[in-house]
Amino acid sequence: MDLEIVALPINIENLSPRMDLEIFTLPEDFENLSPRMDLEIFTLPEDFENLSPRMDLEIFTLPEDFENLSPRMDLEIFGFPEDFENLSPRMDLEIFALPED
Repeated sequence: MDLEIVALPINIENLSPRMDLEIFTLPEDFENLSPRMDLEIFTLPEDFENLSPRMDLEIFTLPEDFENLSPRMDLEIFGFPEDFENLSPRMDLEIFALPED
């Protein structure tokens, strides 16, 4: 599963506190999603200044039955870089899909 990760904004202090892990731009036509589905993900914890050096996010993966997706589709995501101050404008995270079973 390929994902597009959107970079952390420059002005971190003015982020909305509710932006913990938001998934944006899901295609409207879920029934025709391809197996390699692209999502834009914008992720930032509320308390950015107190992030641990390695922040692990674990959520549930997409089921194969796209017609029964929950409103908040989930993925398993690992591995922000330890050096947050030197993040590139478009940072890449390691993304892993959970097994089908």
